[in-house]
Amino acid sequence: MELIATSKTLVEILEKRAQYAPDQLAYTFIEDGEKSKEQLTHAQLYRRAKIVASELQHHNLQGERAILLYRPGLEYVIGYFGCLMAGVIAVPVHTPITKKANAQLTGIITDCEATTILTTEKVAQTFWEKLEDELENHTLQKICTDSLNDQRVDEYRLYHPHPEHIAFLQYTSGSTSAPKGVMVSHSNLMHNLNSIREKFGHTKDSVAVIWLPPYHDMGLIGGILQPLYVGFPVILMSPFHMIQKPIRWLKAVTEYKATTSGGPDFSFDLCVRKIKEEDCKNLDLSSWNVAFSGGEMVRKETLDTFSERFTPYGFRKSAFLSAYGMAESTLIVSANELNQPPNYLNISKSELAKGNIDTQMDPIDIKPLVSSGTIVNGAEIQIVDPETLMTCEENTIGEIWLHSPSVTKGYIHNEEATSKGFEARINGQPDKHYLRSGDLGFIHKGELFITGRLKDMIIIRGENYYPQDIEWTVEKSHSLLAKGGGAVFSIEDEQEEKLVILHELVRGFKEEEFDEIFMAIRTAVAREFGLRAAATVLISPYSVLKTSSGKIRRQACKQAFFNNTLKIIEQKGEIIELA
Repeated sequence: MELIATSKTLVEILEKRAQYAPDQLAYTFIEDGEKSKEQLTHAQLYRRAKIVASELQHHNLQGERAILLYRPGLEYVIGYFGCLMAGVIAVPVHTPITKKANAQLTGIITDCEATTILTTEKVAQTFWEKLEDELENHTLQKICTDSLNDQRVDEYRLYHPHPEHIAFLQYTSGSTSAPKGVMVSHSNLMHNLNSIREKFGHTKDSVAVIWLPPYHDMGLIGGILQPLYVGFPVILMSPFHMIQKPIRWLKAVTEYKATTSGGPDFSFDLCVRKIKEEDCKNLDLSSWNVAFSGGEMVRKETLDTFSERFTPYGFRKSAFLSAYGMAESTLIVSANELNQPPNYLNISKSELAKGNIDTQMDPIDIKPLVSSGTIVNGAEIQIVDPETLMTCEENTIGEIWLHSPSVTKGYIHNEEATSKGFEARINGQPDKHYLRSGDLGFIHKGELFITGRLKDMIIIRGENYYPQDIEWTVEKSHSLLAKGGGAVFSIEDEQEEKLVILHELVRGFKEEEFDEIFMAIRTAVAREFGLRAAATVLISPYSVLKTSSGKIRRQACKQAFFNNTLKIIEQKGEIIELA
């Protein structure tokens, strides 16, 4: 704690850990998801990062932007800390595997005016020529950090960044708009890392297993930086290996006696659906004290089914910790209390459609909402009516606005979006500005409950519907509909809002089953919401548009629907044209 209290930046934290605990294991990466691994102590990390930093200083790159183009692994960690130690602004990105992902990468390079790419020899062989061709008017140099020697390490000039300098750019997921580069300062980072430590109860005796993508805020800040900040070891693995065989995740928790691990709601659901009973032999999850769930809506059903399935192997439901956060606030905003399962609130579905919170309902009208807990220390949340910009009373749905030391400096090279999103003011309170989250929710007994995204809200006949609720209902209606493979949205047709449902089929479908699938969807949506879709569209497996972190890009799906660029297998209902 003293080391944390006396350090102003993560650079100081690393220097001190390398000095006072040089041989302590910091990072382990399981290369194949199971056995093969590489490791770094504090001293090894500091020296490797120092080699990278000295190379960056040699090229006079202080203040410039450097793209981190790595596959998951320890070289990613080394490259990131090398940037911090040289005053270079790191830009974590997803290594592209599709044309669209490659276009997003080139868009990020152009948007942030990057001058350098840090990568490995292997990744460079795959991507460099293509990138040079696509960025013909943009000068870019590459540095392969895995091939650097230590010839310049003695030339390294000690660099201590100012707390308000930008540490790195975190590009938003782009679930409702084009990705934007969030400018995270060193002081933002330190406040948020301390908030995670407090909410998660981390100590030097903690052990983490993290499979989350290192280019995403939850994987980078919560998974890679938090362990170094507090001073405990973390075992990293590729998200590909976890999703390919989720039992690898739980086996790693068992083998390393992890106390902290987690991910979005879908990852816990994936374990329930994909892990066979015979795979669970020798599982021991009794060390797992913090099973955090965040990044998307946390569902009570998922918490219940995961707990029921894995309690025989030592898992405790009280380990679940639901959290809410966003890139614009560095990462964490709120979380529930330690050592007790998240609270949930049963509300009326029909009243929710009218924008009301009612806990007195018919048993068939129940919708459970999982609490996102209480706000982190030093921060303030307001629930605001997005139309009147007036604060809402408790138990009233509005947009979540945040004032916090973790709120970042805005979006790079985007003054309009920064002004709109980071400088909001409540009517009658002009002296304080807030971050507009774009998320809808309410406060109940001091705890935050999330209901959905403002931009994704579907309004039909004056009633509000949350797309994730309809998507969840659709995917459960038939076994041939892919889990997490749906997108719903509304379109305006002759002054009337109409519902459109897109959903992926799983592999192995047969054409003669289409009528049964359409009937199942229509029945489920009518029963649960009293709605009829104007168009229901079945699309190819793995074709619904998502962000790199797995969130459904509903607005992009809507545009693709109108542009006729979806991989449609069968459609039922009206042929809708964009007005």
